[in-house]
Amino acid sequence: MNKLSGYVNLGSHKGRLLLIGSDALDLLDRLTTNRISDLTSTGMGMGAVLTTNKGRIIDLLGVHVEEKGLMVVTSGNATEKVSDWIDFYTIMEDVEIKNVSDQTFHFRVIGTSSEIEVLPDTTGLKPFHGVQTEIAGVSSLAISLQVGNFSCIDLIGSAVRGDSVQSKLDEYLKEIRIDEYNHFRIDAGEPAYGSELTEEFNPLEAGLLPYISFNKGCYIGQEVVARLNTYDKVQRKLVKFKWDSENCELSGKVIEDEDRVVGVMTSSLHGLGMGFVRKAKAEEGNVMICDGVKITVADILAD
Repeated sequence: MNKLSGYVNLGSHKGRLLLIGSDALDLLDRLTTNRISDLTSTGMGMGAVLTTNKGRIIDLLGVHVEEKGLMVVTSGNATEKVSDWIDFYTIMEDVEIKNVSDQTFHFRVIGTSSEIEVLPDTTGLKPFHGVQTEIAGVSSLAISLQVGNFSCIDLIGSAVRGDSVQSKLDEYLKEIRIDEYNHFRIDAGEPAYGSELTEEFNPLEAGLLPYISFNKGCYIGQEVVARLNTYDKVQRKLVKFKWDSENCELSGKVIEDEDRVVGVMTSSLHGLGMGFVRKAKAEEGNVMICDGVKITVADILAD
């Protein structure tokens, strides 16, 4: 799967909010872990974590600057929660939040743009940066992404013409089912909402360090996140597991070592999984037990 090019329809699996107004950038900067204020030009973008006042994960966002405002990509099941959270902290600011999820298509192409004729060349773009392009005559925002070590391109545009874009993609690429993509994202170490992205965990133990700035202004949850980093107080790490049987569903099961609970499996599919374990156990090659199945740490996903 991870050796093939293809595309997946994320229309209902990701949410899309449009933030309009002169204070949108500043407000989002005060609510998230990254330096959103650095996004000064159309086409720029970055990932950022929306955190609670206890420094726990609400969602991992993709923030992209368009001419009409900020396109904020959320996890599908988190869209309303993210919108409500931003709205709660919108007091006197000039910010309007529009949920455009139902009005937009969202396809993710796995593969390098230079290898796929129909796509714009995004190889020179930083992750989360994007360009406006046309596919099958349809205006689309093409965003460069890295999912683990894999290059991807997200395509977002008006849902009215989404079928035309999908038909054009079908001419060049195989459509990937959601279960296939889920296996890919576990293998790539991409966290998912409701599994690794929950208020049970903080951004540092979930491997979200690339989306955190430690020299920006204040944001909700900053003191907790900064203290965890400064004093090395992170107790758990997100790791990738592998095991022999492909038929075991281990999500939500506790992980044990020498009859002691040391963690929890958060995602699993076809012999691959992701889970949080105590820091001391997060070493590649370590063998543990989950629901009677022998599992091996294949990769450390949190620094």
